[in-house]
Amino acid sequence: MRRYSIVVVVIIIFFVLAYENVKEIETSFIQKYIHQTSLEIENEIKLKQSSTMGLGIATSYHKDMKEFFLHNTPLDLHILSRQLRQFTLYKNIHFKLFDRNGNVLYATFKISSPHCEKLDKLQKPLQTDIIIDCYGIHFASFVPIKNSGSLLGYLETQSQFNSIIKDLQRFGILSIVLLDKKYFDFATEIKKDIQKYKVVAKHPNKDFLQVLANVDISHFIASQNPLEKDGMVIFRYPIKNMENKTLGWIIYGKKKSQIVANYVSNSIILRIAIVAFLLTLALVLLTIIFEREKSRQQKRQLQYFYNILDKLQEIVIINDGKNMKYANAVFFQYFNEYKNLQEFLQEHECICDFFVEEEGFISSVMHGKKWTEYLLEHKDRPSYVKIHYKNREYIFQVKANRIDEKDFVVIFIDVTNSFKKQQVLQELAIRDPLTKVYNRYFFEKSAAEKVQEVILLGNDLLFAMLDIDYFKSINDTYGHDKGDLVLREIAAILKQELRKSDSIFRVGGEEFLIIFATNDIQKVLDRLEYIRQKIAQHSFNEIDKKVTISIGVAKYKKGESVEDLYKRTDKALYQAKESGRNRLIYRGENDA
Repeated sequence: MRRYSIVVVVIIIFFVLAYENVKEIETSFIQKYIHQTSLEIENEIKLKQSSTMGLGIATSYHKDMKEFFLHNTPLDLHILSRQLRQFTLYKNIHFKLFDRNGNVLYATFKISSPHCEKLDKLQKPLQTDIIIDCYGIHFASFVPIKNSGSLLGYLETQSQFNSIIKDLQRFGILSIVLLDKKYFDFATEIKKDIQKYKVVAKHPNKDFLQVLANVDISHFIASQNPLEKDGMVIFRYPIKNMENKTLGWIIYGKKKSQIVANYVSNSIILRIAIVAFLLTLALVLLTIIFEREKSRQQKRQLQYFYNILDKLQEIVIINDGKNMKYANAVFFQYFNEYKNLQEFLQEHECICDFFVEEEGFISSVMHGKKWTEYLLEHKDRPSYVKIHYKNREYIFQVKANRIDEKDFVVIFIDVTNSFKKQQVLQELAIRDPLTKVYNRYFFEKSAAEKVQEVILLGNDLLFAMLDIDYFKSINDTYGHDKGDLVLREIAAILKQELRKSDSIFRVGGEEFLIIFATNDIQKVLDRLEYIRQKIAQHSFNEIDKKVTISIGVAKYKKGESVEDLYKRTDKALYQAKESGRNRLIYRGENDA
């Protein structure tokens, strides 16, 4: 009886201490919520800036863009805005075109105020900033439009903060965007404000506005502490431009009860269970006289611990460094041909059997160590694994922590959808929208790295530049749509006839550049000659004359820069065109 009394007393002390620290735990939940929400907003802003730049670069290659600046040819980007709104997640994308002096030439929305018709400050090209104009605060990317190196003007692509507000709302977080007070007189087209802070939204949440109406906004923004009002925890995130100037604020709030419930129902349960499990083990060791009770206590605590892990939405496994000892219910939702861990271990020793070895992802062996040892040594570094199972691929963020000296827990968080979304945006930024080959932006970004890679492997490096002969005549005679058809079909022929390792770029209107790594230069030249002949014999729809190409090829010389190699390739192309076109000219490493 005395032995049981000791356990009861220890448990009572534990719960008394827990009860007295509820407020402290609640405060830690709020601090964690603010930290995670700030990170979420920061990541959303970075993603928005990246996607806005991607859209801007892609749009700058619009087939009528240069003609608009050069010959005032009609350009309708309203269609693109509507298509983005109809078929993608980008609901409020607008475009503006400026001349070299910052004067607005074209916009996909009505500019009603005269002082909105000129860009106050030309931004640094190929960067996305956050700007304020008379309509509010926006993400804006600035892409220069050039013709043969000469600046024609700028394309500004605008996106809004509304998608960030909607994403926060999915997590039960209400939010609005306010312009800083000092811009009250500048944003003339915004009519609604709270205490001289303009509200940047057509339809803000009325309940949240009502809560903020009774708050001293200036005092709240100046404070470093969250505000509790009407059962909500409210905080602010500063919106800053590239010059680190605060332009506005994202004010966000969530019910305190939801904050506590979220953390209790997720990661905190796991932490509490682990602490309870370790506490139980410590008590058993201290009370060695309870041998029988010790065994039963461990089983009960483990089952309780496993029941909690089964309720999580992430894959959780427990490992001793050699064998899997436990996998929660979610594990078998992914590996659904196995009913339990015993069945799984009959065919596989480890979940790492399904890891895809790919750059940027964890493999079964990392730098000579098991993947679990690597994770434990790099707990502060974000790590990801790609798992292939039943013709499907999943991307997981993976974390590992020790339970004791022998065992550790590994958690797999499914980030497949967000990872693929980021990949799509990255691909959009580096692909030419018409031909689907790489664009000039990606060539300038990756060419130097490609050259170094080929040099390290000891192969020869060739640049080949292809130019469609008399392409302007094709456009003038048959129209730009037929010219676009020719570009697409030639790009398709290049992709069909070249190796996957050969990088194809569209570097100009009718110019393509290909990077070859080879140990047989003549074989590459023969392949290019074959492509030249194939294009000359190819029938293009509704074009009744022969379409030919000229090709210039140059071999990399030791110590040569990418720019110099590019210039020598361009000279070879020029020589091919001057020699009558429809031919290939090769310049070796000894040619100037």
